[in-house]
Amino acid sequence: MALVIGDSHARIIATGQETLPADDPAKAHRVFMLAVGRGFLKRFSVETPNGVRFRGGRKQEFLLSNAGIEDLTPSNSPLFLSLGFHGVYFFHSKLWNDYTIAEGVTDRQFLSQSAFKLMATRFNFHILSFLDQLKAKGIKPVIVAAPPLPARFVAQPKVGSMDTAELLMLETAYRKTFSAALRRRKIDIIAPPEAALEDGRLAARLIRSDDQYEYHGNADYGVMVLRQIEDYLANN
Repeated sequence: MALVIGDSHARIIATGQETLPADDPAKAHRVFMLAVGRGFLKRFSVETPNGVRFRGGRKQEFLLSNAGIEDLTPSNSPLFLSLGFHGVYFFHSKLWNDYTIAEGVTDRQFLSQSAFKLMATRFNFHILSFLDQLKAKGIKPVIVAAPPLPARFVAQPKVGSMDTAELLMLETAYRKTFSAALRRRKIDIIAPPEAALEDGRLAARLIRSDDQYEYHGNADYGVMVLRQIEDYLANN
């Protein structure tokens, strides 16, 4: 039995799990959301003598009520986490009214690649600190990456004068920066399944039809990710 937790994309994996027949082995996993993505942008974890604990609030309540534990410990390894790749709050920041990473844009201040990497890494400071705490306590985290933004989300109005090409550039740079931070920590990443993508975007058939934000997968996508988790467990 594995523990699969994190942001709202963890809820999509749970939705997929709910559609599986009772005798499917993947039904044994504990899969649930702790908080939406912005809930991980402030300090949310602390080391304890036994492992790592969430700093009160709903995250800790959800861990206790859904998994029956107070601390994450080595017995929870590998611990599957949907965290960090969900960068919508970063892309929607008003910062992009004044700055850009696109060299051809002249109406805003240009951010160098090195400055952007520092910014994107700092944005995920508390997530990365949480991962460092887990590793220090002998817990193996595995990051389950959220899918790339669907085409219909990319087509929506952007912050300020940002256009679609700039948003895609921003997303690519952001995902690469977070991936690099994980690689430096020797943390495994489960990338979105190739079969779920069309032209590098989350396929339209796999987007939640009732998703007001239009960047979450549906139950079918959740099942695909669960199968990836099963494959990881079988091979590691």
